[in-house]
Amino acid sequence: MPNAIEMLREDHRKVKDLFEHFEGTDSGDRKEIVDTTLRELEVHTSIEEEIFYPAARLALQELDGEESDDTIDEAWEEHHVVKLLSAELKKCALAMSTTTLNSPF
Repeated sequence: MPNAIEMLREDHRKVKDLFEHFEGTDSGDRKEIVDTTLRELEVHTSIEEEIFYPAARLALQELDGEESDDTIDEAWEEHHVVKLLSAELKKCALAMSTTTLNSPF
């Protein structure tokens, strides 16, 4: 069974592959790719925020003290940006027909 870090890395690869697949796909399949990507991102960010980040913060504090909080704080900031962009993408995907999903993802 893979460890938690390897599972998170695999999630990162999966989402990256979905972005690449989007770029190489005709517009007919793009809405499905966007929907799948958004679902994957939601699950992934939830796992990181609810399980991984708290455990990582605790482990880093035990090793390095308060200074290591910056690393986890940066990750939280990145997730905030991802959530904002995902919300905008959801709005666009709902409003767009599959023929207008030709712009870069």
